[in-house]
Amino acid sequence: MFNSFEHSSSILDDHVEYSLPCGMLSETLVSALINKKLNQMFDYRHRLISDDLLVHATANKIRGIDRPMTIGITGSSGFIGSSLIPFITTRGSQSNTVHKTSCKRQ
Repeated sequence: MFNSFEHSSSILDDHVEYSLPCGMLSETLVSALINKKLNQMFDYRHRLISDDLLVHATANKIRGIDRPMTIGITGSSGFIGSSLIPFITTRGSQSNTVHKTSCKRQ
């Protein structure tokens, strides 16, 4: 969740609630491990978003434009495309995926 912090910034705040099977026994044995893994995932996500926003700010300065764009993407389900879509939407732009239509050879 993004919480407003100042006029032009916000704080990304992650909150997860979960319960483990087997009650206190599982909490005692694996709770620390699960919390460590969750923190690693959130730290990675926060670094990724922070880096993306920095790249967008730099690109906006170079372009002299600070407005969302609509961008067409081919190969959106591939390795690069699946990373590119979240990057594009981080700055508020819209991504339109272009898909191949199946056709039969005659």
